[in-house]
Amino acid sequence: MEERSPRIALLSFLCAIAVACNPMSSVSTESACCFGLACGPCPPESLSLNPSTQQYLLLGDTIRLVASSGGSSGFAWSKSSGAVEFVRPPDAGRSSVTVRGAAIGSSTISLKRSGLFAATPIDVVARASLSNIQIARQFCAATPAILCSPRSGASFRDTVSVGDTVMVAADVKDSAGHTLVVNEPLTWSTSRSSVAVPGLLVTGGWLAGQYQFVVALSRGSAVITAAAEGLSSSFTLVVQ
Repeated sequence: MEERSPRIALLSFLCAIAVACNPMSSVSTESACCFGLACGPCPPESLSLNPSTQQYLLLGDTIRLVASSGGSSGFAWSKSSGAVEFVRPPDAGRSSVTVRGAAIGSSTISLKRSGLFAATPIDVVARASLSNIQIARQFCAATPAILCSPRSGASFRDTVSVGDTVMVAADVKDSAGHTLVVNEPLTWSTSRSSVAVPGLLVTGGWLAGQYQFVVALSRGSAVITAAAEGLSSSFTLVVQ
């Protein structure tokens, strides 16, 4: 028993450290942080919002903002004007909020936590300002759509081969050329499903979304269309 006492004491000490310093999370004090069994100076805290850049929101639509910071509580949200409204009061210090475009104008969503600050400016625009849908296209190598990634520096080609995949992205623009946050999903369609199809076939139609994959199935040409908010835009894909 006496020979094992030092080992028991050491194990007890290590267990105490393991409990205090959980490898799955960090435990901090005013001057030190423990990660697993290694302790050292705490990294500086930071706070940011996603999205963080200027947003253009359609009147009546919503956008969700998420805080990027350690922890999930203690966040204080505010808005600078009545152009937006919180869909749900930002109580209990939640790390995300959803706001709705309430009036034409500008507002800034601000976030504070532990002396840190972050903000995202939002412009609320009228639906009458809707202008067009722009489709960006990127050629991909012949590969299943789910594995498709754009070739570095590759540009869209009007003519592709059977089995090739084109990655497309559509943005709804206003008359000033701003990309708008819209809640209505973009829907994709093809004029000839035997030649080229956008994405995967799901119940009720083609898979909707801003980003899409168009797969060339057989020789011929097909018109691929993206539509939302009463607008549409198309391009013709030729398959050799």
